[in-house]
Amino acid sequence: MMRFWIGWMSVLLFTACSEEEVFEVVEEREAIELAFDSCRAEKFNKYFKSRFKRKQFNGNVLIAHGDSVFRASYGWANYRRKDSLSIASTFQLASVSKPITALAVLQLVDQGKLSLSDTVGKYIQNWPYPRVTIQHLLNHRSGLGNYLYHTDEHWEDKSIAMCNKEAVALFTELKPEIYYTLDKRFDYCNTNYMLLASIVEEVSGESFETYMANHFFEPLQMHLAFINSSMERPSDGSVATGHTHRMRVYEPFYLNGTVGDKGVYASVDDLYALHKALRNGEVISDSLYQLMITPASKFNRRGQSYGLGWRIRRMENGDELTYHNGWWRGFRSYFIHLPEEEATIIVLTNTVKGKFIAQDELLDLMFANYGTDFKS
Repeated sequence: MMRFWIGWMSVLLFTACSEEEVFEVVEEREAIELAFDSCRAEKFNKYFKSRFKRKQFNGNVLIAHGDSVFRASYGWANYRRKDSLSIASTFQLASVSKPITALAVLQLVDQGKLSLSDTVGKYIQNWPYPRVTIQHLLNHRSGLGNYLYHTDEHWEDKSIAMCNKEAVALFTELKPEIYYTLDKRFDYCNTNYMLLASIVEEVSGESFETYMANHFFEPLQMHLAFINSSMERPSDGSVATGHTHRMRVYEPFYLNGTVGDKGVYASVDDLYALHKALRNGEVISDSLYQLMITPASKFNRRGQSYGLGWRIRRMENGDELTYHNGWWRGFRSYFIHLPEEEATIIVLTNTVKGKFIAQDELLDLMFANYGTDFKS
C-alpha cells in the first residue's frame, strides 16, 4: 500500500509492504534541493531502510545542512503492539542528555547565578570532596567514581525509583574513594552530570523537570522534549519504548529516576531546534559556547577529547567535530553537531538489536568521504 500527500513545502511518503515493514520518509522538498539532490536524499533513505529491512535498525533520523532537511521514521514505537513510529515520536536520549544538562548549567553561568569555579560543596551539604568544581563536573575531570556502581548494593527496595536527591545523599554518605586525582585526567563519569542536574535544582529552587520545561525546552521551541524521573515508562502514546536485542520491552527500572546524565526524552525535531538555536547563538553567550567546544583534555590517539558537555573529534585537516552518543535501557542516540558546516546528523533508536552505527558512515552519508578525513 502506498499513499502520497504533496504540499508546497513537503512530501510525506508512507509505505507498509508487510506487517514487518513500516517506514515514513518526510522531506522538506524545496529546501532539500538546495543541498541534498534527489540522489543524496535517496542515499539517506536507502541506507536506513536497508538496515531496517535487515532488522539492524529501528528509529528516527534527521539530517540537515543549513535549512535543508531530510527526516525519516523506520519501524515500531512498540514492537509487541505494532505501534508505528512517527516523526513526532520521542526517545530517551541517554547520554545525549549530557550536552543539554551542560547548556542548562551554562545558561545559569550566563545569568550570574553560579560560576564555573564554584565548588560542588557550595550547593550540596556535607559534600566530602571540597575541591571539586562545577567545571570539573562538566569536563569529566573530577576523578569521582560512578554512582551507578554503588546503588545496587545500597538501594534495597528496587520497586521504588532512586531520584537525584537520594543518589546524592547516598554518594555523600558512602564517600566512595576517588578514581583519579582531581583534574589530572579525563574520566567519563555519570556522577558528574547527575550532580549538575542536582545543582540546577538547588540554584533554581525547582525540580529539574520543571526547570527544563519552563526555562530551556519551551524557549528553544523543543516542543516535545521533557525530563522523565520516574522508573516507569511514560504512558504518552508518542513515546517510543526501549527494546532488548530480542525485541522485548525493557521493564521499569529504579535507576530511571536519576537525571542529568540521562533522562531527557525528545524527538529528532527537538534536537534540530537545539542545533539551530546553537548555530544562531540563541542558547548561551558565544564566549561560553566556545569554551564548551574547546577540548579540556589532550586529544587521545584516536583524535578524541571532551569539552563542557560535548565530545570533540579532530579531523586530519584540523577541523573539529562536536557530537555526543548515548545508550540506556534499549535506546541508542547519536547527535552530531557540525557548526562550521551548519549541519547536523540526528539518529534516535529504541532497540539495541544490531551493531552501533559507525560515526564515519553517518558522516559519509552527508559528505562523500567526509569520515575518511578523521583519524582512526
